[in-house]
Amino acid sequence: DISGYALEKNLVDKYSIQIEMASKNHIIAMTSVADTVYGFNKLENAIKDIDTKLTHIPVKLLEDYKYYKKTISVIHPRAAMEKNSSLIKLSQSTGKISADYYIPSPPGIPVFIPGELITGEITEYCLSLYGDSQIRVLED
Repeated sequence: DISGYALEKNLVDKYSIQIEMASKNHIIAMTSVADTVYGFNKLENAIKDIDTKLTHIPVKLLEDYKYYKKTISVIHPRAAMEKNSSLIKLSQSTGKISADYYIPSPPGIPVFIPGELITGEITEYCLSLYGDSQIRVLED
């Protein structure tokens, strides 16, 4: 009932807790040997407090989530990286050939690599993850 982005904003604004990263479906909270019991308790209590204010909906099974289809390799990755390229908005990338890697983290698995065709389905998927970022594509 809450996106990772909304959870991040809530943690920062109401609890003064900064997380490492947020995406549409999750957050990442990093810890280190310098963290204290107080800090862990503060995070735990904040998450519990936020949770009590949510409307709980059934958890989706992994197969319920939409994933992009298999990519289409147009040219060899090295050749794509050596060709002239330019930065464009992700929303304008459908039909273009990638000149770079697009690797959301987590899970750290490439959505596409240099030399692959960026389809509408892939563009839509990437936009849902991090919004309209810039990517490098081959020049026409």
